[in-house]
Amino acid sequence: MDLFSNPCPHCGGLFNATDLAAHQAVCGPTVSRQQAVEFILSSGGKVFAVEAIKRSTGELRLYNGRIGVHAYVNGRGMAYDPTDKGLLTIFDMAKHGYRSVAVEGITRVKMHGVWHRVSD
Repeated sequence: MDLFSNPCPHCGGLFNATDLAAHQAVCGPTVSRQQAVEFILSSGGKVFAVEAIKRSTGELRLYNGRIGVHAYVNGRGMAYDPTDKGLLTIFDMAKHGYRSVAVEGITRVKMHGVWHRVSD
């Protein structure tokens, strides 16, 4: 059996069995930025993961979150419209709070157990 006989279904690269699993964690189907946003908005309250670059620091962050959460709200709503600023508001499950994710900073989205790379 050839050492590198396992092709990645997304990029076609050849890997051994051990490396293929690690590679597929970062290599997945490619979606447009708009498709990534639609994935998130159509998640129906299910947990998803988003990897995004923060506008303020340039730091790469991983968010495990949901949309449609009504916990910790004060009844007044937000003082601004996040879509006007190119932001998505998600509930971060790890931090138990709301986070604004810059749409242009989204690099990957994980839905239904599959990571999707985001292209411009």
